[in-house]
Amino acid sequence: MKLKEIDQSTHAESAKHVNSSPITYPDERLVAFLQRSFGDRDNNKTKNALDIGFGSGRHIQLLIDFCFKTYGIEYTEEAIAVTAKRFRSENSLQKLLLGDYRTYKFDVKFDLVIAWGLIFYSTYSEMQKDLIAMANAVNDNGRVILNFRTTENWFYGLGKEVDKNTYLLDERARAYKGYVYTFLSLDEIKTLISEVGLKIECIERIDLWKNQLEERNSWYICELSKK
Repeated sequence: MKLKEIDQSTHAESAKHVNSSPITYPDERLVAFLQRSFGDRDNNKTKNALDIGFGSGRHIQLLIDFCFKTYGIEYTEEAIAVTAKRFRSENSLQKLLLGDYRTYKFDVKFDLVIAWGLIFYSTYSEMQKDLIAMANAVNDNGRVILNFRTTENWFYGLGKEVDKNTYLLDERARAYKGYVYTFLSLDEIKTLISEVGLKIECIERIDLWKNQLEERNSWYICELSKK
């Protein structure tokens, strides 16, 4: 399977869940990151924020609550339709865009870019392109907030390895079957970030044990700025 086909496979699987099981509440750690770096809501009213891969719009709502001039970009028309309907009366929502953020020509620079639950769907080889696109989208004093899957997730390696630490997951991964996931060590994350002209301002790690403590889910959360 070619890398482009793998990418399309993952987006197809993700699109199935936009209408079937939308999450409407924001991630609490993302809320904490925003409160720490963008807690002045009056000041945020002049700032542009972009949610990459916004899905059903749970972090579009968060950006609106923090008073940003809010933008979103998605691969699927389904996500655009669901989210546009949900926020049709919100004046601070500027645009919902359809396309690939890595090649999209944005007409503004952003003070904040969120890529939550996104980059680990890319293959290892594509991650540098993802980070370069985020760096290009944010202004000189802006921030990028995103999360990575660690190599200590319970379903790490449960599938066919199609790139370095990138797996097309099989039935052993249960609900994750059919998805492409990339799992990284902290050193690999630091190297990728440094290579694209970004630096880490803040980093956290979250470990969540589920299914009667049998399944470990693990992420690194990074807030980045330009060097």
